[in-house]
Amino acid sequence: MIVVSSIFIVLISFYLFRKASGSMRISKLNMISIAFYLYLITMSYFGLTLAKIGVENYALRKADIDSLTKAYYAASYGLLMLPSSMIFFKKILKFNTNKRINDFYNNKISPSQTYNDSYILFFFMFLSFVCFLACIYSFYSISYAPILSIFKGFSSDDIASLRFSSKFDFNGIIYIKNLFFKNLAPFLSLVSLGYIKLFPKNYKLKFWHFFNVILAILAVTFSGEKAPLVVYFFMYFLAKSVINRGVSKKFLFIISTVSFSILIYLYLLIDKKFSFSFYGGIFSRIFMVPNAGLLQTFELFPNYIDFLNGSSFPSWMIGIFGMEQQRSARVVMEYLNPEGVVSGTTGVMNSLYMAEAYANFGNLGLLLSPIIVGFTMICIYKLIIDSSAKTPTKVAFFAYFSFSLPLLGGMVGFIWNVGWIMLFIYVYLSRKMRFIAITNKWTK
Repeated sequence: MIVVSSIFIVLISFYLFRKASGSMRISKLNMISIAFYLYLITMSYFGLTLAKIGVENYALRKADIDSLTKAYYAASYGLLMLPSSMIFFKKILKFNTNKRINDFYNNKISPSQTYNDSYILFFFMFLSFVCFLACIYSFYSISYAPILSIFKGFSSDDIASLRFSSKFDFNGIIYIKNLFFKNLAPFLSLVSLGYIKLFPKNYKLKFWHFFNVILAILAVTFSGEKAPLVVYFFMYFLAKSVINRGVSKKFLFIISTVSFSILIYLYLLIDKKFSFSFYGGIFSRIFMVPNAGLLQTFELFPNYIDFLNGSSFPSWMIGIFGMEQQRSARVVMEYLNPEGVVSGTTGVMNSLYMAEAYANFGNLGLLLSPIIVGFTMICIYKLIIDSSAKTPTKVAFFAYFSFSLPLLGGMVGFIWNVGWIMLFIYVYLSRKMRFIAITNKWTK
């Protein structure tokens, strides 16, 4: 019965997501369809369904059956309400997603403002230099590269400790690391990808693009995690596909196979063993483990931990009420594994965005969170594709946001996200550079 109801819900959700996104075809992947295929189905609902029919997993076995049932129904509600809210808001915004996504893919890439975009290129090259300095600063602040520990034979506990330290015990200014290196580098590589398509014979731009790609790889592997590198490959692939006016299914299969092989190789290096088990193998990490935080949130709040009442919002928002910031994913992990948090081998227990909403506001947060997330997603989607021009910056935004939505992070990231705001500011400033006298030398 659970399998039948899950299939029924997925089919209805697919229909609603198609109405919201304008296309669910693989050849025209987009931010909304990727959210459905990857984050909501593959990494959430599929695993919850398996757990409901009795498939065991080491991370989910700690939660009771009532928490599993609540998580399953909450995810089912989210699969229906999230696309429904996007459909509602797109009608209010008069946003024809079907026409816009087709136009966005079918149009040729074009300059942002002038024939050669020299002033915009100058600004983005300057940002690349800033990003390079931030890269040096970030690695200097931790004095090591966590990703290299994988190839040096470190134990899994030592690697976890190094990863934790690079994320939560960073000795430098964290805003430099996050805003000018980790968030900026992948975006710049996508922007430069668009410009080498516009000017394919310009070797200076090709060198600039290669430089940005190196920075991006250093950025996504900075914390020593495996998944961000694979996500970046898909992000890059999507940007290239949009530029080429369609997703190649053959190339998608190749990059998926290569990415999966890389994951297997890294797992072998770290754990010295490998399996496809749903209990503790790679399938466990992909399909089951991302749900652990959702189950634990339902079990702990409010039975063992009081609702956070908005404490997960940024300090500047809640400080005026005398509240201290507490991210629910961190609170859950501190309760379940305080020794691991103290020793630095574990950090947070992220899960579906609804978990943070429930931990803060109970059932009200649970009910409203898909609506809030749906509004944010459709606004971003409209901002990117609701025009005929397909510029390098729009291609970069399109690919970046398709894989950067915190659907498995937290609801607060959809309300206030400094990284997103800074990217929009960078692009806005790039378009206000007309007063700088730039010659055509970069695009000759």
